[in-house]
Amino acid sequence: MNFLRLAETAGWRTVFLGPATPIEDVLAAAHCEQTDLVSVSYRLTPATGVHLLGRFAEAADELRGNGVRFAFQVPATATGKRVEPRSHQDSQSQSHQVCPSRHW
Repeated sequence: MNFLRLAETAGWRTVFLGPATPIEDVLAAAHCEQTDLVSVSYRLTPATGVHLLGRFAEAADELRGNGVRFAFQVPATATGKRVEPRSHQDSQSQSHQVCPSRHW
């Protein structure tokens, strides 16, 4: 969660999708949110990581083709869109509902 707070401080709007989020849900949220960046953190064994990240890369081709950037880190899955910086008080008083028509 520290990464999300740092990103928000740098002017990004972030959406935390939770642990063990299926690839399809991450990509659907990224598309729905019209994201600029998808950040995925993970704790996987090397064998599992190679397999899942390979599947993720294949599934993310359309987003990558549309200019969405991806960042992978160890260790919470998030998407974000660059927004205008706002005051700390404003960011605490506003909550963002991820694509209201679908619950992640």
